[in-house]
Amino acid sequence: MRIPVGNPEVSIFYNYNKGNGLRTVGNTYFEASVLKYFTFKSNFGLDLQQGRSKRYTPVFEVTPTSLQRNEQSSLSVNSDRSNSWLWENTLNLPGVDESPAQCPGGVTAQEYVFESLGGSRINFSG
Repeated sequence: MRIPVGNPEVSIFYNYNKGNGLRTVGNTYFEASVLKYFTFKSNFGLDLQQGRSKRYTPVFEVTPTSLQRNEQSSLSVNSDRSNSWLWENTLNLPGVDESPAQCPGGVTAQEYVFESLGGSRINFSG
C-alpha cells in the first residue's frame, strides 16, 4: 500500500511562516563588610524577552486531483514579551572566635510579567 505524499517544496513555497525574537539576560552583585562582623551581599538579575511571528497561507491548489491544496486563506500575527527580575539581599554574621556557627539572614523579591497580543483572520483576499 502506498501512502500519497505531497511535494515538500510546495509547502515551503505557499506557507509564509516567519518569527524573530530577542532575549537579554544579565546579573550583577555587590558585597561589602558592614561594621566589624557583618557581610552584606546584594544580587540583582534580569531576564527580558520579546518575540514576533507572522503566518500567512493563501488559497492554492497544485493540481485539481492533488492532496496539496488550501481552500481558505489565513493570516495570524502575534507579539509577546516577558520581563523577569530577581533581587536577593543577605546579611551574614560569621562565626566568632574560630566557631564555625554562622547566622545568615536575607530577603528576596521577584517579579515576572508576560504579555501577549495576537490576531488572526481567514477567508480574505490579499
